[in-house]
Order: sequence, then structure tokens, then C-alpha cells
Amino acid sequence: MVRFWLMFLAMFITIPMNVKEIETQRVEKEQKVESSVFADAKCFADVEQYMTITSEFLKYSDCDDEGAFDAYFDLLMYSTDSYFTFVENGESYLAFMFVYDDYGTVLKKINDIKQVEDDGTLQLSISMETKKRGGEIGCEPDISYCRCILKLDRGFEKLMVEGREYEPYDGGMIYVNDQVGILDEYLNVIVPIQFDRIWRYPIYEYDHSGTDSLRVYYKAFTGNATALLDEQYRFVLQPEYRTVYYVSDNCFLVTTPVNSSAGLADSVMKLIDAKGNVLSEEMPGWISDSYTSFTQTYARQLQFAVTDGKDVYHGVLDENLNIVIEPIYKKITTHCSDTEEQYYMVENQAGRVAVFDIYGKQLTDFEKQ
Repeated sequence: MVRFWLMFLAMFITIPMNVKEIETQRVEKEQKVESSVFADAKCFADVEQYMTITSEFLKYSDCDDEGAFDAYFDLLMYSTDSYFTFVENGESYLAFMFVYDDYGTVLKKINDIKQVEDDGTLQLSISMETKKRGGEIGCEPDISYCRCILKLDRGFEKLMVEGREYEPYDGGMIYVNDQVGILDEYLNVIVPIQFDRIWRYPIYEYDHSGTDSLRVYYKAFTGNATALLDEQYRFVLQPEYRTVYYVSDNCFLVTTPVNSSAGLADSVMKLIDAKGNVLSEEMPGWISDSYTSFTQTYARQLQFAVTDGKDVYHGVLDENLNIVIEPIYKKITTHCSDTEEQYYMVENQAGRVAVFDIYGKQLTDFEKQ
């Protein structure tokens, strides 16, 4: 999620200091009230008035009520293959987000949407106008969005829009004022709207026999804390830890701060279960890659880092927190991580590189690259 840092240069200010202080206090108070509203929200209706991310998007509407259903498009923005149906003043309406992508061309306007029903499937054909976008054409297509509200002629079982299938909205992320949470299919809040971001955290299990499996978790970040959610967005671990890594079904590596420092440099690592019970001794350091897990390497090992307060040193440890390669090196690169040929290219403080195996044995001399 895009975050904005605003820098304010307090030079040549002509507003009296007492006026500035009053205005600052008013804004801070409003922000606190809103943040509380978001974190305490129980359902979509509690925060609907703040849903304005898509308010400036193109719009096609058959509904005479100008603002009807607009807030719901903030949800469809992050679930563009979904739709809502509504009843307003005795009429049935369909709301969906139309996505147009092309290189150097953007959507200008939707003129008409034609409905054709065929054996329970509603086929929508869109008559539109496009325009060339100025500037150079990039490597990725230009994407345009249009909020569509269509008065339904009939019911349907399946929806196709320009050959693309849409499904009823069944829950997902909700973004309000730079905070994110999770809704279920009934628009109830199941993960509080209090996190800075929520990332998908896929766990690939290599069983060394050629049969791999995938399970999905989510990491939810707020401030310097990380929560772990399962595939149904249920909390596995509350946001009580700086970082969280999957080890096995009921074992996780977490880092916690030694003091209130905002950085990772004061972190210690340990293994815990889903109830927070400690399974290992603490050791200093942190994992170098926030996206990975032990299961995603053949040797079930990860790189970690420590610091002496001045420089950062890298090493490798296994899933029991045993050190495989001592954290004394400038840089370590993993190669062939998903095969039995896994090895490490290790760079020392002099800039020379050697090869180490998964048992921590040095296989070559340190040489210049």
C-alpha cells in the first residue's frame, strides 16, 4: 500500500503561533476520533462514509440516486472480479468494477451496457469510448477503471462481462484512511481496521520427493508489530512480535525488541507455538528476508543478521535455531535453494567470495570475484 510522508518546512510562516496550535490540536483530535472509529468498526456500515478511494473514478449508472452504492466500489477496487447486487426503491441493481487495459490507451467513457440472458448466465456487452494517453508507452499496459451500476432486467446465476466471469463479493481487504482490515462476505469486520498493510505469506513445503504443497498465511503489520493470519484470516499470532516466520504447523520464529528501538538491530529471536509458549532459547539477530520461510529451502535454513552497533554481519541458521554459518560475513547469497544442490556464496569483509555447503563446510578458498 502506498504510504505518504509529508515534510513541512516552517519558514516564513505568517500565521500566528496560537492559531497554528489550535488548528493542529483540532486536526489531531479528528484523526484520533477517526482512528478509533476504524479500529472499533464492527461492519462496513460503521466506516462507509469514509470510503472515498474510488470517488473520482469514471462512472456509469442507471440509478437516479447519485451517490447510491458508491462506497462499495472501494471494496471492488481490491476484488475486481466481484460484484454486488442491491435493491433500491423496488428496483434491482448490479454494481461491478469494469477494468480496461491497453498499451497507451485509456478508457474515456462507457456509453451503454447491453444485457443478454442465456440459460441463467447474464452476458454484458460494453459500448465504450477510449482515448490515447500522452507520453511514452511503458512495459506494462495502462489500466482504467469504471464504476458500473446497472439496473437489472432479470435475475441471473452467472455473470460474464465482456467474456470475463465475475463472482459475488465474498469478503476481502478494506482500506480506510491508510488503515487496512478484513471483511467477510456479509461485510462484517473480521480483522480490525487498524493495520498499516496486510501481505499474503505463501508457505511452500518441499518434501524432497518432488511433491510440493502450498498453504497460505497473511502477515498484518502495524507500527513495529506483526500479526499472523491463516488462510481464513483467523489470527494465529496477535501483533505482539516485531517479525514472524513460519517453521511448522505449530512452530514459529519470532523476533522481539530488547528495548523500544524502532529498528531490527536490537532484536532477539526465539521459537514459539501458536499459544505463545516459548520453545527455544533466545538468540540475538533477525531474519534477513521478510517474505520467506524455512520450508521454502531444501535444507530448511534461512539467512540471518546481527550487528555490533556499527556494521551488520550475516550468517545462516536452521529451523531449530542452530547456527550453520557463523554471522561474521558481509553478504551471503543462496543458490539452488529448492534442490539438494543448495549451497551458499559467502562474501567476507575483504570482498572475497567462497562457497559453503548446507552443513556450513567451506568448499572453496575466499577469492576475488
